[in-house]
Amino acid sequence: MTDIYSSLNIKGKTLKNRIVLGPAERVGLTYDNAIMGEDVIQEYETLAENNIGLIIFQSLVVSQKSIDYTGWPMPGAYKRENLEPLKRMVDAAHRNGSVFIVQLGSGYPYSNEWTTEDMDEFLNQYLVGAQLCIDAGVDGIEIHGAHDLTLGQIVDPIKNRRTDKYRNGLDFVKEIVNWIRRHAPEDMILSYRMGCSFDWNADIKTAKSIEELGFDILNVSYGAVRKYPTGIPVGYEYSEMTFAASVLKEHISIPVIAGIGIETIRRGNALVEAGRADLVAYAKPFMADPMFATRSIDNPDYRPCLGCRMCHWGSDGNRCPGRIKSRRE
Repeated sequence: MTDIYSSLNIKGKTLKNRIVLGPAERVGLTYDNAIMGEDVIQEYETLAENNIGLIIFQSLVVSQKSIDYTGWPMPGAYKRENLEPLKRMVDAAHRNGSVFIVQLGSGYPYSNEWTTEDMDEFLNQYLVGAQLCIDAGVDGIEIHGAHDLTLGQIVDPIKNRRTDKYRNGLDFVKEIVNWIRRHAPEDMILSYRMGCSFDWNADIKTAKSIEELGFDILNVSYGAVRKYPTGIPVGYEYSEMTFAASVLKEHISIPVIAGIGIETIRRGNALVEAGRADLVAYAKPFMADPMFATRSIDNPDYRPCLGCRMCHWGSDGNRCPGRIKSRRE
């Protein structure tokens, strides 16, 4: 029986297990002028030592505009100074048998008033970021097309009212995929973080299109426009996003990542054993304790995240009670 500790081969690369480090930003660490500090590198070097099959590095934004708009310090894929830090994290992952991919994203508002030239410039920002990842020797790249972020709005048919060549937002994504396939090694893994609308027919159609574009993994999350999902069984013990992942998995053949609110290895393992997900992503458990996966080997119910009403990782992760507690253990 396939379980969460079963290996998985993607593009000739072997994931030693189905445990995924979700791409959540470590707020409170150092991102000076969009450049990753030593504490960021050490955080991921520590994570790499702890039995993770697939590490998805937190989103590298593709332009300064995201930082200017949000006011948050973030690492940038447009900074060549991040090449060496990325290389160090890739090396750490490989030393410990983990596969390492980087998420590329953008967090400022999209406007239908953007010209075709504006869209082409935005596309080029992704290509510059992809080149940085390729030069760093990463195993793969994840394109963040979910949430109410820039690309998430472009691929959303409600928010994108263009009449030019990018009227279908996935055609924009196709340009990124085609460029990466031409310039990256043949075994480069491509993941897409898809935003669900919870219109199941539309979401299934989108998931199939993403597979047809040549992506190797589908990572399921919220979309730009949210509504309450229908059809979730009474008493369903996971989140609506976990349910969405299980729905989409039935209609595509590439591996599907389920995440958000899974919390423990035992709960994740139940999803894999039941065939409801191929991979299971954990963000807050690893933020609370980088040794989450290692400590869960003997205790699959280990739950380091204390579920604070207001997560401290949204402002300063150094104040996270779970992280403070795990350091003492």
